[in-house]
Amino acid sequence: MPPSKGATPKVSLRRLRWVDHDYDQWGAYWGGGMGDFIWWGQYEDADECKDIFVRAFSRDEAKDKVREEIPLAKFYR
Repeated sequence: MPPSKGATPKVSLRRLRWVDHDYDQWGAYWGGGMGDFIWWGQYEDADECKDIFVRAFSRDEAKDKVREEIPLAKFYR
């Protein structure tokens, strides 16, 4: 879910480990991995912690995909 309109959330973005190329480290099924990764972003919006997941080959690509959903996103590191 996107943040409140005009919000500039700071997103913590981490790459999740694949397990058997179909599941992430927490057991969620993502379908066959094709050399890419699942990236998990977490940010605060209106005193609430929210998650966003994207599939990408690199951290930079994951940032671009997060910005498609959250155009004003900033990232830690």
